[in-house]
Amino acid sequence: MKLIKGLLFLGILAVLAISLSPYYVKSLSKYPKIEQTVVTLHENFLKVPTGIGEMRSVAWNPDGRTVFAGAWRFTLSLKKIWSLYEVDVPTLKVKQVANYSGPDEIQKISFGGAGHYVALEFKNSAGTYIEILNYQSGSFIPLPAPNGIVFHSTSFAPSPLAFLPDGRKMLFTGFDGKKNSLCIFDLNLGVSSLVPVDSDVVEATWSPAGDKILFLAHRDKSNAIMTVSPDGTKPVSILDTGNNLSPRYSPYGQSIAFFQVPPVIGSPTLGIMNADGSNLDFTPGLPPNPDNLSWSSDGSQLFFQAKNERGPAAIYTYIPESHTLKKIAAGGESLSPTSEPEGHRLVFASNREFPWLFALYSTTPDSGEFRRLSGWFIL
Repeated sequence: MKLIKGLLFLGILAVLAISLSPYYVKSLSKYPKIEQTVVTLHENFLKVPTGIGEMRSVAWNPDGRTVFAGAWRFTLSLKKIWSLYEVDVPTLKVKQVANYSGPDEIQKISFGGAGHYVALEFKNSAGTYIEILNYQSGSFIPLPAPNGIVFHSTSFAPSPLAFLPDGRKMLFTGFDGKKNSLCIFDLNLGVSSLVPVDSDVVEATWSPAGDKILFLAHRDKSNAIMTVSPDGTKPVSILDTGNNLSPRYSPYGQSIAFFQVPPVIGSPTLGIMNADGSNLDFTPGLPPNPDNLSWSSDGSQLFFQAKNERGPAAIYTYIPESHTLKKIAAGGESLSPTSEPEGHRLVFASNREFPWLFALYSTTPDSGEFRRLSGWFIL
């Protein structure tokens, strides 16, 4: 049985190698039947997402049943084609969403409007841009920019793409010629407005109640943690010092977690404080390059990925009550952890089984068991 599986796998690799070879792509045109066979195998059997964006291109649908991921594959002409995929977690069925396929990289995915809308950040040679998918109709809505704001540019930082809890409005950033500005898109009205904040905005997210915006204001060599009302009034500085990253409200808005990275040498720290900045507590000794910080749905744990410069990225959990830091997913690159909307499962992308192919996996932090949600040869 092992011999048969081995021969089958080698055969698949051979067909894949042939289908991706420029020499064979050109020469197969002389043999139409063989060419058609290779094309058929590639488009139907080997139509696989071979890479997943390394930022936040994995996201749970608010219904808790499906997971979306942006992934790419090669065409016969060796071009990268990105598509948006949906995985039904209970049945493991995978489908392409809205028939989207294109050369622009899908960097981030965010859900709004009870899962009816999906915000996507794309990247190409001209910079980044944002579109919103109406999941029910399958149509894309270009994101309008406020006057004087550009967001298809190489000049500004990636957008937060954070929806209000009720999904009616979405935060994003745009470039005004001097700094990154904070903007709000109203899905009901179809218009965008500028939040008058006199800061270079690095990251932003909503409070769980939707009455505040939590953001990073870049100042010289530090990123201050601040809040502001959606209309730009009541700016409050929560933490002025330190190179702070990824501030996140806890599910009920009582606490804020964030990373603090030293400017030159030293290990990053994980900071947790009350929403008003009081009772600040740091946990030192984090792994290098922490990213993608998120809370569990009940607020008992934090998840993030970290990447040593000499090794692949791994996923960690931190329990504030016991100050426990634990690596929960390693082996290959493990990226983009996203927690279940109502539950304890964690979904992430990894090439833990094959170094050149990514798939989606789920786990619970305490189990140590992993379930592959998507295969490479079923798409």
